[in-house]
Amino acid sequence: MAHSPVRAAAFLQIAKIYDCLLTLDMEVEYIWKANWGVGKILFLLERYMALISAPVMVYYSLASDLSNE
Repeated sequence: MAHSPVRAAAFLQIAKIYDCLLTLDMEVEYIWKANWGVGKILFLLERYMALISAPVMVYYSLASDLSNE
């Protein structure tokens, strides 16, 4: 099983989700309770794009690994 850029990206997405879970309490305290502004919007977009794209990346990585076997 060769390493591929897709597989590496999938692992990075999983690490991002793990980071989101570890720091969720601080996020709720400092971000969710803050007033809406450009900084808050950018933070939330960056933070949760990983949660949206992670399942797609993991699926694609697993599907390409299975098709190569």
